[in-house]
Amino acid sequence: MKPSRGILFFTVFLFLLAVFHFGLTTIYNFSYLKWPSFLKTVAMRYSAPLFHQNWKMFAPDIAAYHTELEYRAHADSGWSIWQDVSASNGFGPRSRVEYMEQTINSGLAYQIANNVYTRDARRVFDGAVHSFDFRKAAYFTEELYERKTGKRLGDSLQLRVMFRFTPKPGSALSTQKSYLEFPAQKTSR
Repeated sequence: MKPSRGILFFTVFLFLLAVFHFGLTTIYNFSYLKWPSFLKTVAMRYSAPLFHQNWKMFAPDIAAYHTELEYRAHADSGWSIWQDVSASNGFGPRSRVEYMEQTINSGLAYQIANNVYTRDARRVFDGAVHSFDFRKAAYFTEELYERKTGKRLGDSLQLRVMFRFTPKPGSALSTQKSYLEFPAQKTSR
């Protein structure tokens, strides 16, 4: 039995529709590749209303806190004021140096959570201060300062981590800040 002409046209139409759909979706998803601008425009107009995520359907994973690494140095005149490591050396919040600082902060946050404990109502930092993450933070701070000023930081360095906690959506309008100060250390140079 021979298929009718209507079924054959319908099958060809469905096949062409599938090729059109998957072709435009592929161009939209791989728009960074070299495609003719006309195809990119058509793919964008076809796919964006259907597939573009604007975070209204799925909520993003909001971080529980944001951290900043701060330091102060001791020299002959006494302790300096607390300063943000990357911002005080001229780097903005979207710079690669800030990204490096945030990576270091992640390691320090891990050390704080796992190696800072309380004994006799006092915080004990020995595990965190002797960690690679803390040494990396101290080296990062000293190196940035030296590169900016051409001078040594001082004879002692104290680091602290500022935690800015994110309030739960709808619960508060302001953020809460908390600081954890590490004991002062001799500079490495």
